[in-house]
Amino acid sequence: MIKQSYWMAGALIGTVLIAACVEQSSESEFETPVEELMGQGEAMVENLCGECHAIGVDDASAHQAAPPLRDLSKRLALSDLRAPLMEGIVTGHPDMPEWAFEPHHVDALLYYLEQIQSQ
Repeated sequence: MIKQSYWMAGALIGTVLIAACVEQSSESEFETPVEELMGQGEAMVENLCGECHAIGVDDASAHQAAPPLRDLSKRLALSDLRAPLMEGIVTGHPDMPEWAFEPHHVDALLYYLEQIQSQ
């Protein structure tokens, strides 16, 4: 009986240790650090949006009809942009190009946009 208790305790400890290692490795392998997300998102909006839209917290849009990106959350929930960004965002005016992004690019773009939103 005592041997069985030791065996069960050892198995339980082993299971807990394996679970902890798997959780730790999955976080480090699959999650992008926030600094990297911010940098990637900022680079994307500079390259893809900056020609027309204000892309920071206090700049002006170069194209008069282009809303500042910091005000997007006043128009819609930023999370609602995920699907259109993945599928290919299309607008009703010819000046806006169409893009479709990979999931990690959408994460970076949305993270950046969340950080610059006006109150």
